[in-house]
Amino acid sequence: MTQEIQTNAKEIMMRLIKLQEDVGYIKEHISLEEETMAWEIASEEDISNWEKENLKNE
Repeated sequence: MTQEIQTNAKEIMMRLIKLQEDVGYIKEHISLEEETMAWEIASEEDISNWEKENLKNE
């Protein structure tokens, strides 16, 4: 009985560790995705501003 409890506890701990790793990966992935989107938006705004300035000068 004690051996079974120890085995189950070890399995639960291993699953918790895996879940923590997965959550960390998801948080990192979402952060990178949000950062990428922010850069894309900034780049589009920069291009738009550049086009406006250049069209004024023509």
